[in-house]
Amino acid sequence: MQADIPGALRDLKTVADRIEELLEWEKLAQQERRPHVPPAFQLREHLPTEIVGLYSVFLTLSESAHRALDQANAPDACTEVADWRKTLQQLEQRVSGWRISARFIKP
Repeated sequence: MQADIPGALRDLKTVADRIEELLEWEKLAQQERRPHVPPAFQLREHLPTEIVGLYSVFLTLSESAHRALDQANAPDACTEVADWRKTLQQLEQRVSGWRISARFIKP
């Protein structure tokens, strides 16, 4: 059975984009917090939980993509596989740069 690697990479990008969007909302929420002053508007309090959940989805999809790429090392698909690996690496670096584990996951 052939894995849909381009589809998996699209899904990874979608999850990464959503995480980035939620991180921006979380950043806004942090900027709007003022002790002892009611906020002008309420942001969703479960943003960190959503971010961690999506991060978990990203890691799972990423691992699946790695396994599929390891199995896709056919000689006729070398450049295509190399491009997919590069895209996967770029997505992983992008998400890694947000330091989600350090910011939202407590030991």
